Amino acid sequence: MRKLAFSRHLRKNPLVNQDQQTFEPSPSDLRQMDMRKNATAQRRALFANAYLANGRKGTKAAITAGWNERTAASAASRLLKTAEVKAIIKAADDAVTKIQQVSEASIRTEFARIAFAELGPGVKASDKNAALANLARIEGLFKEAEEVRTFTYADRLQRALDRKRQAQAAGTQEPEVSP
Repeated sequence: MRKLAFSRHLRKNPLVNQDQQTFEPSPSDLRQMDMRKNATAQRRALFANAYLANGRKGTKAAITAGWNERTAASAASRLLKTAEVKAIIKAADDAVTKIQQVSEASIRTEFARIAFAELGPGVKASDKNAALANLARIEGLFKEAEEVRTFTYADRLQRALDRKRQAQAAGTQEPEVSP
């Protein structure tokens, strides 16, 4: 019964070729379909870029890209499964991976090259000093700020008392002890 109703519908549809019973859209229909595909592709690209910009939060990205707040979660889930969006996200991830391929050894080599370069065009003394400082920090020659010991009042008193004892042991005049 349904098959008959469907075939009856096909016979009445002017876009269906009666011989082959296939859909043949008109040129204006094709233009509209192309415009819809382009608009859809643009919205998907907008969603993918918003997804990357919003910290990979799909719902927030869908809202940013223009989807309704009520349907944003399901739209995000659906869009993240499409090949276009996956390709855009993968391309962005590949670009980040390429940037992150800078290794510690290459950084160390570049700082050494700058630190030991001759002064001249493109190399200033301040560049050399900064490169040497960074190279020393990488090599662990400088103590970091949190490792530097802060002196308290008790430490200063203890040092003053130690100096006084050394002076007494040496038989010299006692130095003034100032806190």
